[in-house]
Formats: sequence, C-alpha cells, structure tokens
Amino acid sequence: MAVESSFGEQIVTRRVQKVVSVYRWVGTLLLLVIGYIHLALLVNMFGLSQMAGKLFLLNAIGAVAAIILMFLTPRWYGWVLGILVAGGAAFAKLGITRIAGLRQFIMGRRGGGFRPPGGGRGALKGTSPGGGAHAGHFAGAAHSVLPMFTNVKTLGAVSIVIEIAFVILALVALITMGFTKASHN
Repeated sequence: MAVESSFGEQIVTRRVQKVVSVYRWVGTLLLLVIGYIHLALLVNMFGLSQMAGKLFLLNAIGAVAAIILMFLTPRWYGWVLGILVAGGAAFAKLGITRIAGLRQFIMGRRGGGFRPPGGGRGALKGTSPGGGAHAGHFAGAAHSVLPMFTNVKTLGAVSIVIEIAFVILALVALITMGFTKASHN
C-alpha cells in the first residue's frame, strides 16, 4: 500500500509541477508586457525628470527581477515580487484617479491636469494641440524609441488588465505550489 500511495503522490506532484511551469511561462509573458509598457511610457512620455518616470523605471526593473527569480528558484520569491510590481502599478493607476492629490504627487505637478513635457493645451485630453492625424500623441514628448499604442488611455487600461491578470495568476500559482508542499509534509 505504501508503494501505491507514494507512486500516486509522484504522479500528482509531476502534474502540479507541469501546471506551475505553464503558470511560470504565462506569468513571464505578462511581466514582460508590463515591463515593456512601463519602459515605453518612460522613454516616450515622461523621462526621469518626473516622479512617474522614476516609478516606471523601477517597475520595469522589478518586472525583470521577478522574471529572473521565478526561473532561478522554484520558490515563491519571484511570484511575490511580481505581485508587488504588478499589483502596485495597478493600485497606483487606480489610485491616481480616485485619491485627491496623488496624481499631482506622482506626476510632479502642483495644480491642474497632467501636462507631459511640451504638451500644451491639448495634452490634457491626451491629444496633440492640432488633433487630427496626430490625435493621441503628446506634442513635444520624449523620443519615440519604443513603439506603443497611440492612445495613452487605452495603454493604461490594457496595462491595468494585464497587471490584475498577473496578480490573479500569481496567487493561483502560489496556492498550487503550497498544496504540493503540504502534501509532502
């Protein structure tokens, strides 16, 4: 009997390891997209002169560090760092629209709406002052080195959805990993 239960546990453990491996690859893809979006926003819009730019850089570095930890160790460290990166970014984005004063603190402006560097009047709505064919681009923004969506609001919404998806995936992966370890004790 002991041989059968041990063999059964090995089968379950292998299946769980395969599932966690799939979770790891999907999580890596999500974190790469999160890091890319934040790096693109940093390079194309903010630069390092504003608090938001520094936070975007920190978030991109954190996403890469989480990916490295997820693959170097089968433990929970990379998943938790990924939750902090993705969950913190989603919380900050949602908080900017809900908490008075947080937008000005993060964006580095004392009053009024958000104006990116050289943005002018139209930048308040996310368009260039001329509108038309250039709608969605900020006039005078930093270099367009990394391609990204043309509408910043769309990019923000997509980013929040991806960040929340990663947090949910990470929690499921951590719970799955916890059940595997509990069955061995």
